[in-house]
Amino acid sequence: MRVSMVVSVLLVAACGEGLPEVAEVSRSVQALTVADLEVSIGSSSVDYKDPEYRIRPDGGVVTFLDQDNTIWLAGLDADGKLVPDGGRGTPLGTNGPYFRSANGPEFGVSARGEAVVWTGLDPAGVRQFFMYRDGVTTQLTHGTVDLSANLPCKDPTAPEQKLLGFTTSPAGQSWFWITESDPETRHPVPLAKFASGGPWWYLDSSRILTNTNDANGVAQVTLVEPSGALRVLTSGGPAKVDMLAFRAPERGGAPVLLAILEERRQNRKLAFFAVNESTPVSAPFAQATFVSELRSPEPFVFQNQSGASVVVTGQGTNDIVLVSLDGGVTAVSKTTALARTDPETFVIGGSLFVSYYVTSRTGPVSLFHTRVGP
Repeated sequence: MRVSMVVSVLLVAACGEGLPEVAEVSRSVQALTVADLEVSIGSSSVDYKDPEYRIRPDGGVVTFLDQDNTIWLAGLDADGKLVPDGGRGTPLGTNGPYFRSANGPEFGVSARGEAVVWTGLDPAGVRQFFMYRDGVTTQLTHGTVDLSANLPCKDPTAPEQKLLGFTTSPAGQSWFWITESDPETRHPVPLAKFASGGPWWYLDSSRILTNTNDANGVAQVTLVEPSGALRVLTSGGPAKVDMLAFRAPERGGAPVLLAILEERRQNRKLAFFAVNESTPVSAPFAQATFVSELRSPEPFVFQNQSGASVVVTGQGTNDIVLVSLDGGVTAVSKTTALARTDPETFVIGGSLFVSYYVTSRTGPVSLFHTRVGP
């Protein structure tokens, strides 16, 4: 069925190097076609916390952690359903306490192949990074300081797996990246402002996207080179948080920055910026403004369209929407009040799937998929 929403959308069209005057308009925005809305996936007796997806020519795989903090690897069929249906798949290891590890399992890629990484506990109870690859589970780190986040690089040209993470002290978070062959050497990564996410790898490369404060104390999107050199990509305006990047087919495959704009301590604007590595970009070419707080953006690329999924927060409930670069906003969750969390997007065949999980104080953590397309 076709779904449309009435939202407040700010559209900015670039004209040469300048930007025209912008105007905020309230309008019914053309949306993508939703084929299956909020379909329950898996078993009602299994928790599906923080699922991550990796798509392959024959379907795909998903990794998640259950109510016992066990890490599982399961298959996906062409309809986005778990294989085996209702099951858990192959156990890989045990995650540390989720609320302290700050992340579930993640897929990484390097020249050595595909891997699953997570944060688990060593025999002394210290949070360490673990990796599963080619049927073998390895403890990567062995220090005495708790680690969190386990965000792996997906650079197929990197000679080995790299991971982002952080430690916590009374002074706050300290972010770093490591390699699997030298996991005890931590390369520092700056971060000026944390929202629902921190630094992340830039596209499928070994560069890192983060934010740093400019001379006015405003957080700007910044690239961290493997050498540690910094390249600031934005300027002016409000603080930019939850920054990610993707290649937009509407712009000839050029990189696009995605960020939430923080104004007066409110995160209600989702913005898209062009990338100019020589000169910081001062304004987004498109943005959407919501009446509620935003969190957990995730880029999507589907056929000739791209944009981001994002959580729109409410009082005890969250909604999930897709925001396209052309301003289209598509609801991909039902009107039922649920605590929806952490949308992920993936494409199988001719369909875009938006996956998210629903938390409950009394019931299991349920997994849902919405399918967009034919």
